[in-house]
Amino acid sequence: MVHFSLAIPATLTEHSLNFIANFSDQPQPFTVKVHDSFLLETKAKAALTRITSQVDGMAFADGVPANNVSDWARHWSTVYDWRKVEHELNSKFRHFTTTVQAGDNYTYPVPLHFIHHRSPRHDAIPLLFLHGWPGTFHEVGNIVDLLTNPPNTSLPAFHVVAPDLPGFGFSPAPTHAGLGLREMGQSFNSLMMQLNYSRYVGQGGDIGSHILRLMAADFPVSLVSMLSNLFSVSPNATDLERYAKHETSPDETAQISLLNNPDFSWTKAYWDIEASAPLQVSISLTDSPVGWMAWQYMGMRMLSPGYDWGVDELITWSMLNYIQGPYGGIRSYKEAKREGVLDGNFPYVAQPVGVVQYFGDAAYYTPLEWTQRQGNVSFYSRKAPQVIGGHFPAYINPRALAEDCWAFWGNESRSGSGIFRME
Repeated sequence: MVHFSLAIPATLTEHSLNFIANFSDQPQPFTVKVHDSFLLETKAKAALTRITSQVDGMAFADGVPANNVSDWARHWSTVYDWRKVEHELNSKFRHFTTTVQAGDNYTYPVPLHFIHHRSPRHDAIPLLFLHGWPGTFHEVGNIVDLLTNPPNTSLPAFHVVAPDLPGFGFSPAPTHAGLGLREMGQSFNSLMMQLNYSRYVGQGGDIGSHILRLMAADFPVSLVSMLSNLFSVSPNATDLERYAKHETSPDETAQISLLNNPDFSWTKAYWDIEASAPLQVSISLTDSPVGWMAWQYMGMRMLSPGYDWGVDELITWSMLNYIQGPYGGIRSYKEAKREGVLDGNFPYVAQPVGVVQYFGDAAYYTPLEWTQRQGNVSFYSRKAPQVIGGHFPAYINPRALAEDCWAFWGNESRSGSGIFRME
């Protein structure tokens, strides 16, 4: 068995994270270092991937085509170099680990990995960046310099804190049930307090956006405002009744049609299986690195139209959640279902909210009027279909998302950012 160093909590020593880590009760520097034995085993498993036969003419209709999987397995086992990636991760990012508390409902300590990049600007705004599934802290890599060092002083700058959600990347997965998205949000607020950021703003998509919406209700003073690139709002009964009578607006019609489209049904099936039997599906995905890569790629491909994922970056994205195993991240959907988040049950966000929509993402056609039902939306930007970004704009189109951050938080009246100037 591969072992790792872990100070808090002790119960995690029963499980192998496959990387060297130490978690104390205060932030401390961290260096990414994956065990050699795990890397050798992973390459061996990639080389032994058994390729599935398929029905002709059903490429991507039934799943990832066999030729893609075969190419990935060959590349992973013979070409891909994790140590090169590891060096880049350690050179590019300022990594830290710590342990925080998640509030009264989850009493176990929560170990976290995060990156923390401070801007040289004295007027910089603390920003909590939260990724979604199947991402990690790595999503912020292409945008972090734009946020900490914008091209001119007329644009707001940010101190960026980007944690791995528990169970993702290098934040160990919970070993007890009950750490849902609300508890994750409480953990991240504790992290910001540890870093002496008593007030901060938040940016996120997918699960990250969901967490920020819950945090807004729990921490109305600390979380000043939020910018979401996936502010999902489900149609209500009146919307559906008007849709049936052909009385909805073009945006409403497009969004409801998208959710009812058979091509989107597999996405909902994805959520259902991850929310209902996360351990069952994780057994095979943990055993097969290429199988895990194919599982996450189906979602990545559909939700990022116009972007050509390279095989090396796909393997890196897969590795970042395969190193400790995908179960913890997948299981977050079960906790989200328990909380009602998967059914669209969110508290109203009273703080200023910015909403940006990129073509291909699940909430792309959500009308402004719908978003205003669930938040104090003061900034709304829908990108043209030719603007790439999809579900992962911070990674795919960092300049466009940075411009949204500058536009939203550069306007004190609509974002509430003036409070930072007064402190």
